[in-house]
Amino acid sequence: MADGSVCGCAACRVRAVCWPVMLIAAGSLLSLDLVWHAWPIWKTWPVLLIVWGVCRLAERLAPDTGHGGARPAQVSLEQRLYGPFQE
Repeated sequence: MADGSVCGCAACRVRAVCWPVMLIAAGSLLSLDLVWHAWPIWKTWPVLLIVWGVCRLAERLAPDTGHGGARPAQVSLEQRLYGPFQE
């Protein structure tokens, strides 16, 4: 949000959880390869892609009531790149 406060809508909460979930999935797959030699690390990209897709789907399906502006996915590229630097 513009004033620096944290948005509490469900879509933003889901978005905040997606990267930690991706890191946990990547770490779990890496441990499967390193510890148990169960699954080679180069075969893990489909699983990570599925986890990323589920996160994006959950973000889209989550209600954005109470959000302070446009949904993060609806912000244009120019606003993402130059928005913080405009006065």
